[in-house]
Amino acid sequence: MDLKGAKEVLHIQAWLVRIDEINRELTWLTLARDLPAWEMSLQHLFGEAETTVGDVD
Repeated sequence: MDLKGAKEVLHIQAWLVRIDEINRELTWLTLARDLPAWEMSLQHLFGEAETTVGDVD
């Protein structure tokens, strides 16, 4: 994974965390069913992105 792609994936990971903090009621009603599946399906990319960015720092 290149550095640009890694940073984008980490942005997505941060978004998934923040979206739950923005408006809990709205988030729960509209996304609660989908967020766990999204996070699970992207876990391998999160790990790869963290490794890539960590290698550069």
